[in-house]
Amino acid sequence: MKFEGEEIDGFRVQLRQFKGYVDTPLAVDETVSLIVTAKVTAVDHTINQRDHRFYRNHILKIEDVSVT
Repeated sequence: MKFEGEEIDGFRVQLRQFKGYVDTPLAVDETVSLIVTAKVTAVDHTINQRDHRFYRNHILKIEDVSVT
């Protein structure tokens, strides 16, 4: 994939905060799987200053979370 003629080195996702309720009590150190429903609210392109790679960044707003 290219952006303005430059080859994209990778893709990143940033999830915005979410507070909600779950149906199951969780325990400390428990590993859980989540099903997340989110809407892409923004996309931008940046060069990472540490690794000098060109990334396409996706900002997602979480709409719902389910624990499985």
